Amino acid sequence: PPYVLAGWSFGGLIMRLFAFRYPQEVVGMVMVDSSSERQIGRLAEDPKYVAWLRDYRRKLLRVERLARAGALVAGTPEYEEFVVRDGAPRLPAAVKAARRAQRTSPGFYRAARSENANTWSATLAEMNAARRPLGDMPLIVLTARRFFPMADESVEPAEAWRQAWRTGHDEITALSTRGERRTIDAGHAIQWEKPEAVIAAIEEVLALARNG
Repeated sequence: PPYVLAGWSFGGLIMRLFAFRYPQEVVGMVMVDSSSERQIGRLAEDPKYVAWLRDYRRKLLRVERLARAGALVAGTPEYEEFVVRDGAPRLPAAVKAARRAQRTSPGFYRAARSENANTWSATLAEMNAARRPLGDMPLIVLTARRFFPMADESVEPAEAWRQAWRTGHDEITALSTRGERRTIDAGHAIQWEKPEAVIAAIEEVLALARNG
């Protein structure tokens, strides 16, 4: 320490919780399309999203059972959707192989179900208890322009999701008087599609932290 922390997606929650609890050890942060602990609560007001979430949780349970039975294999719709859908095109073969092993493990889906079930309850309570202003800590929040987790944008509550995601990022940015939010023309995994944007943000926060 002191650290500059960078967190992607749910990792952003973990980075912020660390910064809240150990402010003397953190001098800057970069949130890479970070989750917000309040996003699910906002979306729960949309009945279409609630229906989608219920179906998604059922699907996670089904995929976990397939993985436990060794039936989550190439050629099945579930394998295509959950194991290879994002493709991770910029990752080397060895990392892709490790991801396939991870995403065919029942533990992966058990953890995903737990995360999904607890984000708007236990996680929200934990973050609310720890939340504190970050003063003038350098903070850059990167928002993916093309992040959309549902399968069919014409059917699912696309705009409600986008608005909840942006609102959460605005709240994160407001934690610091030097907070800045940038929209990046990429999907959720900005670090794969536009790694230069993530690198630039980290280098900028590092420079700001060093210069005080």
